[in-house]
Formats: sequence, C-alpha cells, structure tokens
Amino acid sequence: MKQKISDQKTDNKNELELEVASLSRNDPLYPEIRQLYHDSFPDSERKPFEMIEKGVEQGIMEAWTISADGRLAGLAYVILGEPLNVLDYLAVHPSMRNHGTGAWILAWLDEHYGDKPIIVEIETTRDNEDEIAHRRKNFYLRNHFHDCGCDFNLFGVRMELMSTDHPVTFEEYYQVMNAYFGKEIGHYIHRL
Repeated sequence: MKQKISDQKTDNKNELELEVASLSRNDPLYPEIRQLYHDSFPDSERKPFEMIEKGVEQGIMEAWTISADGRLAGLAYVILGEPLNVLDYLAVHPSMRNHGTGAWILAWLDEHYGDKPIIVEIETTRDNEDEIAHRRKNFYLRNHFHDCGCDFNLFGVRMELMSTDHPVTFEEYYQVMNAYFGKEIGHYIHRL
C-alpha cells in the first residue's frame, strides 16, 4: 500500500510517499529495521528479534515495515488476538519524526485492523513525572486512542492500557497476552 502524506515539519509541505510491507529477511532494509528496533526500545522492553520473526511465521504476529522513497520510515509489530490486537512495538526512524509519520502509521493500522480494537501498553503516567511518558500518552490520545483506566504490572514495570475504538478491560488484554506467551505469563503480568 502506498499513500502520500504532507511533511508537517516544514512550511513547504513536501509530500512523502509512505509504503507498508510485511517484514521480510529479503528486504534490503532488513539490517536497518533490526537496528531501528534495537535503538528504539530499552533492553527491558525489547524481546529477542527472532521471537518477533517466529511469531510472524506462526501467524500470531504481523510485522510491518514502513518506508518512504526507499528509506526506512518506521515499523509496527502487532500481536494478533481475540477480541483485540496488541500494538507491541511502534517506532519511527529519527529522520522521519515530526513529519506525521507516527500518526499515519496508527491511522493505517486502525484501518487495516478496523474490525477489532488495537491496544497499546505504555509506561504509566499516573504519579509519574517522566516527560517522555506523558508525551507518549498525549501522542496516542491525539491519535484517537482512549485511556482504559487500567494500570497493571508487566515484567516489573507499571503500565497502563490505551485502545482504539473503545476502552478495553484488563481481562480482554490478559486473554490475548496469555494466548501469545502461554500460561507462564501469569507470573509476569497482573492488574494493580
């Protein structure tokens, strides 16, 4: 899929043509994709990249690469589930930030997965002064996500849920994560 977006960073409104493709080891951008993934998430939040590839092979995840004029623009990795999908990772290449790329990716995902809500886990902003956490939450709010009012502990980190369409429950989220990770997830995730 290709679509043009305006460059919101400059006054001349250059148009960028973004293209979405499934993650492939044969993609010439593959080394950059892995590097963007590695650089965008701290060790504590990053799964082994091979786990994402295995999830795609098993049909329990979809991994999307977003490019502009042959350059890497971003990535989005989604855990597929019932009754919702989990946006596991979203990253925008530093050269493409503040161009509307992240908003475009979220809109594309919402359209692509329109039959089910998409949820995202973010580090909690409640009782948290971290400016980056607040900016991240505001980004999702600006892009039509809802605060689900649900705080939980995920691998020792206090998180909150946000979703498209309508707020979802912790139980719905847990159902998807349990199917993805298996029964042992109960040791690493619990509602606060």
